Amino acid sequence: MPVHSPSIGLAGTVGSGKSLAVEILRELGAVAIWADRIGHALLLEAEVQAEVTALLGDSVLAPGGGLDRKRIGEVVFSAPARREGYDKIIHPRLLARLRENLEALADEQRVVVVEAALIPEWGIEDWFDEVWCIRCSDARALARWKRDPELYWKIRKAQFAPERKSAKATRVIENERSQEEFRRRIEIEFEQFQRGHGG
Repeated sequence: MPVHSPSIGLAGTVGSGKSLAVEILRELGAVAIWADRIGHALLLEAEVQAEVTALLGDSVLAPGGGLDRKRIGEVVFSAPARREGYDKIIHPRLLARLRENLEALADEQRVVVVEAALIPEWGIEDWFDEVWCIRCSDARALARWKRDPELYWKIRKAQFAPERKSAKATRVIENERSQEEFRRRIEIEFEQFQRGHGG
């Protein structure tokens, strides 16, 4: 049973266009929750900082104090054992906060969209009325990627393959061409969703 209804869980591989999809859905009237932002907030907490530093070492500390998120990404995606340990620190807390955020919107009548790349990996598809998977080719994603291509592949390979993500989705939305075409596809899918979920 969904934690909040009406709701959409928005997943997809790295660089597929999830953030753009969320912005379009917000323009169409949806309320957004970003799992990444919850994760970033967790890294500001003293207990989490202590556990992450104990696992990954002082190299992930920022010069001005706190944790360096970019450095954390480089470290954990270069060492599967460290990534597994990091995920054990972050993911249970993140999922608990995510659920709290959804439950806090109990009286919200608008569609709630949760952007979280790892919805299929976490196995929380049943938290939502529908799960949408945004897909595009690696070539297209890399053209949008503004960071080290090697890091892209490390992140990409740490996630479920696109086919596996898509198999767990209610709708699969391709983002291979122009932004205008992608926007139109999101609009059509959202209209269909609202018709099917009391909108």
